[in-house]
Amino acid sequence: MDTMTFDEPVVRRTLAFLGMTARHFGGAHVVIERLAEWSASRPANGEISVLDVGTGGAEIPMAIAQWARRAGRRVKIVALDLMPEIAGIARANAREFPEIEVRCQDVFALRETGESFDYVTASLFLHHIPTPRIREILRLFDQIARRGVIVSDLARNAASYWAVKSLALLTGNHVVRHDAPLSVQRAFTREELQDFADRAGLSYLRAQEAPWFRLSLAGEKR
Repeated sequence: MDTMTFDEPVVRRTLAFLGMTARHFGGAHVVIERLAEWSASRPANGEISVLDVGTGGAEIPMAIAQWARRAGRRVKIVALDLMPEIAGIARANAREFPEIEVRCQDVFALRETGESFDYVTASLFLHHIPTPRIREILRLFDQIARRGVIVSDLARNAASYWAVKSLALLTGNHVVRHDAPLSVQRAFTREELQDFADRAGLSYLRAQEAPWFRLSLAGEKR
């Protein structure tokens, strides 16, 4: 979906598949687990601001908002997507969550405005970035984030490939059946993610394996 334009029903079905995987196959859990841990030592009445980059259907922001409501936390979430049709779908999905603002915007625009957030999250985003630019993206996330960064992506291995391919064949449309296995091939090993962070000079970010063939690259600034 990065390089081709599809009809809105196809885009909706594709985002629905990604939303399902976020809810049931670890995508949201990676983010919520970190936010819950890091916020435990923060004042309960303080607002937490989050930037979600490449938000897709806004599943991760909605999961964050639901967690915050359960935990009695106040959050303000800005969800970014570069594609207008996807941002429109995300805006409709998140209409019951006033704490979420969806923007059709390039994350690099924030470098010019100087806008910052407590945390920057990005799920299934990094594998879409050309390898030579990954360190630049991580440094940008670090620049925007006052407290921490949470990157979640797929693990690149044979088991992940066949699991994702099987799920895509069972529940996905033609776009998902093509793109999902390709995403695994473009994804990372834990060592590769850690190397990107180290080479970017972001020693507080640690790569870890997560359930459901996922990886995280996350850390809180001290």
